[in-house]
Amino acid sequence: MAMKHISKKEKINFYAGLSGQNMVYSLVGAGFFTYFMTDIAMFPAAVVTVLLIVMKVWDGVNDPIIGSFIDKHTFKNGEKLRPFLRYTPLPVGIFTVLVFLVLSTNEDLLWLRVAYFIIMYIGWDITYTLQDVALWGITASVSPNGDERDNFVKWARTIGSCVFGVFSAIIPMVIEMVANATKSKMATVTLVFAVIFGMGGAMLSIRAYKAQERVIVPPKQKQKSMLESFSLLFKNKMLML
Repeated sequence: MAMKHISKKEKINFYAGLSGQNMVYSLVGAGFFTYFMTDIAMFPAAVVTVLLIVMKVWDGVNDPIIGSFIDKHTFKNGEKLRPFLRYTPLPVGIFTVLVFLVLSTNEDLLWLRVAYFIIMYIGWDITYTLQDVALWGITASVSPNGDERDNFVKWARTIGSCVFGVFSAIIPMVIEMVANATKSKMATVTLVFAVIFGMGGAMLSIRAYKAQERVIVPPKQKQKSMLESFSLLFKNKMLML
């Protein structure tokens, strides 16, 4: 029987951290985010359409760039992933709160509001992607035992999907219930929830740092440059479509 390497405590910490990350994503990655832009931040429908397109295009560009950066980067202690799990949660939490901060709904300031939103979203997406790539990348390094890794990933995906599904469903309903019960503005209640589930979830996600990198991947003889990696985007037929 193959030797087990991942302790129960390590699993609990990682799954708790993963749950925290999915609490954050349930705010930004679910349908509530579009509702926030149209009905709370009061962006015109045409502007929201453009923003959604820009965000999707940016995601397609951002992900491989961040992945390439992490692949080429090694910290002084020899680790590639764990330090990202330690240092990215705080900026993720801060940007999550800032994305949901509605400073004004004045139409005369629309261009400034759009610029602010785009900057905050890009900041959120970069930091979140750094954390997300490291979070799932480390699942391939926690154990040299293939069966143990597979089981670890299976539970991680199950728990992550359940947490995201539950929170993405209940958060919008609870926000509306609280706003109606307290006669508060939706923007105010949403910001409070962004602090609780955005910053709170991000701080909980630090616990994923307890996962260990036990499988060290040897550096490649010759790695592609960032520009070469970026050029591969245009060879991805589904992405281009």
